[in-house]
Parts: sequence; C-alpha cells; structure tokens
Amino acid sequence: MDQARSYAFATLVFAELLRAFGARSETKPVWKISLWTNWNLLLVIAVSFLLQIASQQTPVFGRLLRTSWIPWTDCLVLLAIATLPMFVLEIIKVITRIRKTNGNP
Repeated sequence: MDQARSYAFATLVFAELLRAFGARSETKPVWKISLWTNWNLLLVIAVSFLLQIASQQTPVFGRLLRTSWIPWTDCLVLLAIATLPMFVLEIIKVITRIRKTNGNP
C-alpha cells in the first residue's frame, strides 16, 4: 500500500510539473517555446523535481511525506508515464490549430 501510494504520488507530481511547460501557451507547442523564457517557472520546477526525488530517496523526507523508497529505474518509468498529460495537451493544441485553419470554431 505504501509503495503504491508513493508511485502514484510521484507520477502525479511529475505529471503536473511537466504539464506546466505545456501550459505556458494555449497555442504554441512546447517545443517552440524556449525553456529560458520564464526563469521563475524553470527554477520552481527544478526545485520541485529535486524535492520529489529527495522524498523518494532519503529517509528524512520519506517519513515527512510518508513515501517509500523508489528504485531509480522505476523513477524513470514513472517520469515517462508522467509525460502523457503534457502530450495530450499538445495534441489538443494541434487539433485546435487545425480546426481554426479549416474554418471550424
């Protein structure tokens, strides 16, 4: 149970942090916006990623946030899964852009 909660927590945190990059624009794709245009967002996301990883890898943060240790290989898998909401957001942007160019609202 603790392991499942830790995996779910990590995936949700990673997903929301990555989705923040896609949410910077309603129309431009994430790959067309430089990472360096918003230093504050970049700093907050970097610190949040580090704190999330610390909560999984160190006993002190793990006890504080009630998370359990997650192997690094599993962290990479969770990070890959966490990219899905950002990809969905980008697909929605593409569909919206295509519909507007075809004259559909």
